[in-house]
Amino acid sequence: MGSIVSNFRSFYDFKKTYGIACFFDQQGGVKLDLSYLERHGDTIDLLDNHCFAEWDPLFSFLEKRGGVPIALQLQGRGILIKETSLATTDKDDLLKILPNYSEDDFLHSIFLGNGTNWICFVKRTLILELVHRFKKAGFVICQLYLGPFVVENVLDQLNGYSGIYNFNGHTIRKDLEKNLWDFYLYKIDEQAKFKIKLGSSEIKEQFVVSYACAFSLMMFHYLQDLSINEESVEESFSNERAKLQFRTNGAFALGSILVLLLINITLYISYKGKYERLDILHQEHFSNQNELELLSEKTFEQDSLLLTLGWNGGIPKAWILAKIAESLSGRDKIFLTGLVINPESDKGLATSSINEPNLNKITLTGECSTLGQLESWLRFIRNSEWISEVEVISFVDNNVPNNSSKQFVVNFEFKHEF
Repeated sequence: MGSIVSNFRSFYDFKKTYGIACFFDQQGGVKLDLSYLERHGDTIDLLDNHCFAEWDPLFSFLEKRGGVPIALQLQGRGILIKETSLATTDKDDLLKILPNYSEDDFLHSIFLGNGTNWICFVKRTLILELVHRFKKAGFVICQLYLGPFVVENVLDQLNGYSGIYNFNGHTIRKDLEKNLWDFYLYKIDEQAKFKIKLGSSEIKEQFVVSYACAFSLMMFHYLQDLSINEESVEESFSNERAKLQFRTNGAFALGSILVLLLINITLYISYKGKYERLDILHQEHFSNQNELELLSEKTFEQDSLLLTLGWNGGIPKAWILAKIAESLSGRDKIFLTGLVINPESDKGLATSSINEPNLNKITLTGECSTLGQLESWLRFIRNSEWISEVEVISFVDNNVPNNSSKQFVVNFEFKHEF
């Protein structure tokens, strides 16, 4: 169940993100490291890494992929990182660390370690200036991080040894059992003593932080939120998520409509085929009924002629034929092809050469699909009060090509009185 929920939630994750690590040096310059990620199914690809020394070249590069959400990390001049044993960020505690702290002038974030915690401070004016700079250039910051602590979300992907990680001036020692940081130090000249690997791929150490920013933004549903709370940034993040949700819901709605349309077409074709088959069966049944009616009328005319000649068996036979036709109602797989009233006896070796009439008999010939259909009809006939005996004379294959029906001959012996 958890896997299903996770897979469904992934539709509402960002598929493309930028991570930008911004380092302000003591001379007022800025170093901007950028990483670009794309997600395809369960795979996240690091497609681009670039370094800039000014804002305008960065914005020119970002224009190539407009509309990609951005996570920004700040460190260096203007960002104060303090070690503390305090685990809360009450105003009184913050004043102990930074005496001139005020909520109107400063933003802060706290990162909890193993006995040692780190609190980052930044002036609100610097954040507002950066947000305005990006907005003026046509880009939106969705998450904002202070200090290096965002890398916690990707340390498990790096090749640290015994919980020690060194990259681009950062030194981190981590208690692997508690999964907490024991130690952090930044020296600008400190470099990695070995190649940094991200999984099985190599990554330049200067892009680890920018990669961590982009990865954290892309996987915001699943990772701890280490970003700072700034109203304009949070509003931009909510807007981008709303746009993503709208596009995803629209895609789901369109997909549902297409599926329903496909089901509707399938059902239409199915029911149309069934209707056509029923229509064919109805026409066959109607044709069979018409043939029986014509046969009954012809027999009635013959019996009427016999009555005119003085033989009083005409009317009962016409009535009996009508009953036979009635018994075939609903049995559209049985077709009558011939009828003989009072048939002549077969001439065998032991019979007389004089043809003796078979009084009270009717011989019917016809076609049906199976012996079971014929037997079902004959059982029904046997229960009629006007029948004294029913006999199947023959039941053989039809010799007509491409015709699997059977030919049958049946004798009926009816009663005079009923």
